[in-house]
Amino acid sequence: MSKHPRSDSEERAFLTRTLACIVFETKASVKETDAVSYLQQLGTSSELSYEAFSSFIRTRHPLTPTHNLTFMWNRLKSFFDGSRIEEYDMFALASMDALQLVTAFKDAPCVTEKEEEKKVSVTAAENERREEKEKKEGGSDTKEDPESTSSLSSLPGAVARSSRSSRSNSSKKTSTSMSNSSLKLEAVNNMRTEYLANLADFQGQQWLLPSGATLNGLLRPYLVNLSGESVLHSWIIDNVETVVALADDPKDKEQLRHVLASVEDQDKWTLPGDEQSFVDLYAEAPDKVELLISKGYAGMMDLAQGGVPSNSFCRLVHLLIDSLHMMYARNSYQLPKNSEGWYRENPRAILNHIFNDPPVIKYEPGEVHCQASAHRKNKNHRSTQIRQQCGRKADGIMKCADLPYELVVIEVAKLENGPNGTKALTDTVKLAKMMKDLFDDVRENCQSDDFQDHLVTYGIRISAGTATFYSLRFRRGGFFQLSCDGSTSFPEVWRADGSNTRALLTVVVLLLAFQHQVKDMARKIDGWTTSTNKLVHKPTAGSLEDRNWPRTLKAPTSSPCLSPTAPTAQVPELDIDAAV
Repeated sequence: MSKHPRSDSEERAFLTRTLACIVFETKASVKETDAVSYLQQLGTSSELSYEAFSSFIRTRHPLTPTHNLTFMWNRLKSFFDGSRIEEYDMFALASMDALQLVTAFKDAPCVTEKEEEKKVSVTAAENERREEKEKKEGGSDTKEDPESTSSLSSLPGAVARSSRSSRSNSSKKTSTSMSNSSLKLEAVNNMRTEYLANLADFQGQQWLLPSGATLNGLLRPYLVNLSGESVLHSWIIDNVETVVALADDPKDKEQLRHVLASVEDQDKWTLPGDEQSFVDLYAEAPDKVELLISKGYAGMMDLAQGGVPSNSFCRLVHLLIDSLHMMYARNSYQLPKNSEGWYRENPRAILNHIFNDPPVIKYEPGEVHCQASAHRKNKNHRSTQIRQQCGRKADGIMKCADLPYELVVIEVAKLENGPNGTKALTDTVKLAKMMKDLFDDVRENCQSDDFQDHLVTYGIRISAGTATFYSLRFRRGGFFQLSCDGSTSFPEVWRADGSNTRALLTVVVLLLAFQHQVKDMARKIDGWTTSTNKLVHKPTAGSLEDRNWPRTLKAPTSSPCLSPTAPTAQVPELDIDAAV
């Protein structure tokens, strides 16, 4: 059975990859293949310049670090130094005059890296290729051409490729740590470049302050000088006073405080009277709670006085109390320490009970990719030769049951070091960016502008036994506001006399109240996005409609310093008694 022949374009692409493997003496990355494509598009021109080369690469890969560019350029120059005559014949198949390239590269300069970039040079570039290879082997959405693999083994330089692939794990680990520490300056520069490009590309309505200045104008010099990523780079305001402090005019300060004032609706964190009364039936010592569980939810409904909630609510509460009792009983009625796996698995069962309500919402546990984040990352995906990117990973996601929209993202950690802990800071930035992705994904499918002032996306950061709740809303001028609604904690020990059972039930009440908020938002999204006999229009990347909304910062992909603008010194405890 004959193989399906390649088309002309596939043949050219295969040949280019083959030549790149010869030049770089290893399985070439996409960038290195494009470096050879640059030589192909020169044609008969003998003019070579590093500026034109770097412009060509960065047009296709905007965030390519400078050290990658200099490495590829110097590698091309060393290959075409006239010493590899036997290997130059292959380039004639791609209509390339290798001898002419030898002459051109002889006159071209050898680019020297800046002092701060010398540390990463060849080691960082090779490490990047190794990481790309591991990602592709781990799960690529495009299959490797078997003929391409077999052909590469017979090419010149195969011995060098084999020796490079046999590096020890210890040297890989050292190379990775060197690269990460040395790439800090490069990552910050990429972050600033992307932020300024997004700012220049924004065509929407600006936030005009009473003094005539714009909020972007106030924030720009502040953000450009930051040495780490802030959520403000993605147009998300997380600390009002930090933004207000940048304004000099008193009227500007007053307007910012007025618009960004967090008017907290405490009623949303309470349950209706009959539901609260049913939960209170379980306010007993652990051994008595075990007897109540044995009655079943129907038996507990018989004990209820006054109004009785719905069967589904009573069943849910009973399941929650049963799960919590087992969770504590398995560990001598106390919470373990330093076990991220335990805190990921046990709250998962509780959240699964609460947020799997098939008619409205569903819960996806475990490390799952955020689809809204993937949609944002792949807006500019136009080539089948470039691998599609995955969304950011979360430790859990809640979404609409029968609609492709995500509403809540969850991050889990094993320790609670307060809101200023390193893990808390990085998780907060990650949550904020994913929450904005969730908002943008719904926005692009809404049929009217009514959603703008009412759509809310949510985040939960679980650190040990503490859950902190966040919400994201659109304000004006392209800016969003991230609000920390508060936190609640499971008791570290469930006392035998039941003196702190109500503290445990408080967590149950707050989680159920949060479920009501999420379900209400899911119903609203259903109304905003559902249309009859009408195609949904989604703006394409770069279109005017897309540029009317701010873009979330991509770089740095692995930031050397993630930090909110100015972390809140203390996260308030959610207090249902104060709300009542």
